[in-house]
Amino acid sequence: MHRLNWLLLFPVLITIHGLVTAAPWLLRPTPGLSPLPLGNLAAWSSMLCLAGFVWLRRPRGALRRAAQLGGLAALAWGFVGYFWSGNWRFSFQGSDGLGPWISLSVAIAVVLLLNVVWSLVSASRRGKE
Repeated sequence: MHRLNWLLLFPVLITIHGLVTAAPWLLRPTPGLSPLPLGNLAAWSSMLCLAGFVWLRRPRGALRRAAQLGGLAALAWGFVGYFWSGNWRFSFQGSDGLGPWISLSVAIAVVLLLNVVWSLVSASRRGKE
């Protein structure tokens, strides 16, 4: 097992810290992609890192299917946000789309985090770590 897959959790921790502390860098434009705020890129990257962490642990059975679903959801998250809101800032006109968008985002993040926990528990039961 490659120990480097743990490095995939650092962007997740940095993003969580930024969200909890309402860091100003979250609102800054991404260099070279000015319509995309760093916060959206960080959230999207974090979701992909969580999916990659599970995938690199070579899941089996039901966890493999859950990892595939989580990975596809993480990959689609940014594009869904763009098409839903019409912009990379994911700023919705009015509040009609905001509530469902936040719910979808939280649901994807929870599924990805549960997949991480599931993969760690499965590995410990198999005696890998």
